[in-house]
Amino acid sequence: MHSLLDLLLKVWITSKMPLKKICNKAGCNSLCNPCDKYCNKHKEQGQLDKQERNRYYDTYLRDKKATQFYHSKEWELLREVVKAKCNGLCTRCLDNKMLKAGVIADHKIPLKVDWSLRLVESNIDFLCLECHNTKTWEDKKKYK
Repeated sequence: MHSLLDLLLKVWITSKMPLKKICNKAGCNSLCNPCDKYCNKHKEQGQLDKQERNRYYDTYLRDKKATQFYHSKEWELLREVVKAKCNGLCTRCLDNKMLKAGVIADHKIPLKVDWSLRLVESNIDFLCLECHNTKTWEDKKKYK
């Protein structure tokens, strides 16, 4: 009986998943895999669009002062010190009794909020990508 229930559940789940979706390129009605944004014809165009958006952001929207700081020797050294102190593990995950590699040194209080804390070691966390994205989202709500 248990295997019949599993089989029915699998059939129900797979019937709910789309087999194909429409390409994201405006005006294109070609079908592509649900995990892809673009059909084979427009995949390269999608990558070029992303590069163009990144170039625009870098040119007109990115904080030049922060970018310069993040390329400084002082920041690189502090980042390595923080990484070494937590053995390269995500500090938020460690707080939740999980082991996950950290990849990003992040300011607890963002630079835009308090520039004077930019090189204060206690203001830096070493985070995995998931925790960094969560923290960034929390910061956007908190410091509007």
